[in-house]
Amino acid sequence: MIAVAGAGSVAWQTDLAVSALEGEVVHRDGYVVVKTPSRPNYFWGNYLLFPQAPEPGDETRWVELYRREHPRTPQRFMSFGWLGDQLGALEGFQQRGFVLDRSTVLSGGPGSVREAPRANPEVEVRPISSDADWRATIDVHFDVDWPWGPGQRAFLRASCVAQRRLVDAGLASRFGAFLDGTLVGDLGVIWATDGGKLGRFDNVGTHPAYRRRGICRRLFHDAAVAAFERGLEELVLVAEEGSDAERIYRAVGFAPVGKQLGLLWTDDAGGSASEADR
Repeated sequence: MIAVAGAGSVAWQTDLAVSALEGEVVHRDGYVVVKTPSRPNYFWGNYLLFPQAPEPGDETRWVELYRREHPRTPQRFMSFGWLGDQLGALEGFQQRGFVLDRSTVLSGGPGSVREAPRANPEVEVRPISSDADWRATIDVHFDVDWPWGPGQRAFLRASCVAQRRLVDAGLASRFGAFLDGTLVGDLGVIWATDGGKLGRFDNVGTHPAYRRRGICRRLFHDAAVAAFERGLEELVLVAEEGSDAERIYRAVGFAPVGKQLGLLWTDDAGGSASEADR
């Protein structure tokens, strides 16, 4: 069993906790296997996690391990993560078509949350509850530039089912941002580990037609306040390094605590569903 602890690895710690709620987390000798049988095309729900950055030759060893642990015919994607912020030996993977996934890990507590500049005051933030609200979340996350083939709506429906199952079980909340009664953004908060004291933001999105209007700033702030009022002591999230999302999270008071690194390969034919929940 590999040890997943410390500020820099808190993202993987919460990732594994969430994956255990939705699927399977199996600790092998020297790596961890994550599987989400209900969503076999979910890139970061079906991956291997290693204790260190890749070394020369791991492009062969890791691929063989993945094929053994995730047998599919044909294999449409592979994803690997590792602890720490060292890049390691990437050339062999990149020659095979793998792309580096590099994100910033941010964390905050009850005393760190603040009102973000330009947060939209007209937005109402409340829990997602009705069937209509849940259906509307699919349109919030639908991307017309989806690069992985025609299966986007099916993937989003499966993601919605998984999210609602956690909410119904009392393991998570999903908050919506409403503008004139229309759902224009949403996010989840999962009570991940440590007896409900450590939580993870999940699948933050703003409808493409409503972006750059301060909606996410309002949603993120109000959802964080509600989560901390529930008793959480720390919330963790991951954002693409240098992205608008990272800047918004910093503006609300969340601070970087490390990096999360991974490698992803998808076949050139497309058809695999995207990772949309990380």
